[in-house]
Amino acid sequence: MTSDNEPKGAILQRDKETYAIVPRIPGGLAKLENFKEIVKVVEKYNIPIIKITSGHRLALVGMKGEVVNDIWHDLKMDEGRAVELCLHYVQACPGNAVCRFGVQDSLGLGIEIEKFFLNMTMPAKVKIGVSGCPFCCGESFVRDIGIIGKRRGWTVVFGGNSGRRPRIGDVIAENNSGDEVKTLAKLCLEFYAANGKKKERTARFIERIGIDEFKKAIKEGMCSQPHIAPLIKFHHQIKDDLGEGYEIPLFDPCDGGIKSKALFLLEAPGPKAVKSGFISRNNPDPSAKNMDRLLVESGFSRGETILWNIVPWYVGKERKIRSINAKDIDTSMPYLECLLKLLPELRVIILVGKKAQSAKKKISKITKLPLIVSYHPSNQSINRDKNRRPDILKKFKDAKEISNNPI
Repeated sequence: MTSDNEPKGAILQRDKETYAIVPRIPGGLAKLENFKEIVKVVEKYNIPIIKITSGHRLALVGMKGEVVNDIWHDLKMDEGRAVELCLHYVQACPGNAVCRFGVQDSLGLGIEIEKFFLNMTMPAKVKIGVSGCPFCCGESFVRDIGIIGKRRGWTVVFGGNSGRRPRIGDVIAENNSGDEVKTLAKLCLEFYAANGKKKERTARFIERIGIDEFKKAIKEGMCSQPHIAPLIKFHHQIKDDLGEGYEIPLFDPCDGGIKSKALFLLEAPGPKAVKSGFISRNNPDPSAKNMDRLLVESGFSRGETILWNIVPWYVGKERKIRSINAKDIDTSMPYLECLLKLLPELRVIILVGKKAQSAKKKISKITKLPLIVSYHPSNQSINRDKNRRPDILKKFKDAKEISNNPI
C-alpha cells in the first residue's frame, strides 16, 4: 500500500522514483472525453507508458511524484483503486448492448454494481466479473464475485480467483433479476467483510470456512427481506408450537416468498434439506437439481414459485427418513392453511409425488385453488419410466399457464 508521503492515487514503480496511476473507467466503458484528456496529459507531462490493464482500465506509468496531483487535476477522472483493500474494478463484457451473443445487459449491471460497492472496505482486494452470456467473456468464474447472464436471469458466483492458486467460483444462486443480484452480492460481501481475515482473498476465505457454511449464512441473511420475512415468522411459529426435537428447514429466500404464484408441495424434508437448513432447489441432491431444471424449462421465474412440504418437519430417526402417515398429515394441515393465507398472490398448488398427493382431499377442503398432481422429480422416479419427465414438465407448464391468470 502507498505510504503517507506518496502522492494520492499513485503506485510507486520498480525504479523507486516514478509512479503509475489508474483512472477509474466504470465497466471499462470509456467516453471520448476521457481519451481526449488522457492524450493531453500524456503529451503535456511526457508520460512514457500507457498500459491497458486486465481490469479494462488504462494505467499511466512513469511520471514523477511531484506532477501526479496536477495530472489528476487535468484528467478530471476519478481514481481507480489498485492496491487498497476494497473493490478494484468491475470487468464487464459488451453484453446485449452490442454483442450478438449477449442475452443480458452486462455493461449496465456492471456499472451499477461498481457504483454500489465503490466505497465498501474489504478484507482484501475484490474483483467482479460480469458476463452477458454463458460464454463468460467477463471471466466471471475466476473473479471474487462473478455474474453470468442467461435467458432466465443472472447466475451469481462467489470465491473465484485467477492468481497463482486458481479457483473456480461456486454458484450461489441462479435465475435472478438485476436487483436480486445486487442484494445477493451485498450480502456476500458483507459476510466476507465481517468474517474474512486481512488480505485473505475470497477464494481462500471459502476454502477456510466451506462453501456450504457460506451459502447457509447468505440465505439466513436474506431472511429479513420483505418478501420472505412473514414466512420466516410463520416458520418460527411452527417451531414454537411443536417444541424441541423437530427439524424444520426454512423457506428459500431466493424464491418468491409471499409474492409466489405457484406453491410446490412435496412430502417432507429430506436429510440434505435438513443439513442445508432450507427447502431449496439449490440443495445438493439429484431431486433438487431435477426440480430446478424442470421449473426453468416450464417457464417459471424464480420469484413466481415457492417450495414447501405437506409435512414441514423431518420424519424419521437420525438420517433414516420414513414415509409420512395420516397422523403427520392431520397435524400439518392447520399449518398449511395458515401458510396459504400468507400467500395472497397464489394461483395454483402442485402436489409433487404420490405421498404428497395423499393429502389432496384434505387440501381441497381448505382452499379452492386449482390442485395439480405430478410425479416426483427424483432420479429413481424419472428413470423408472421414460415418459415421466415429459409428464412432469407438462404438469409444470400447465401450472405456469394457470399462474398467469388474474385472481
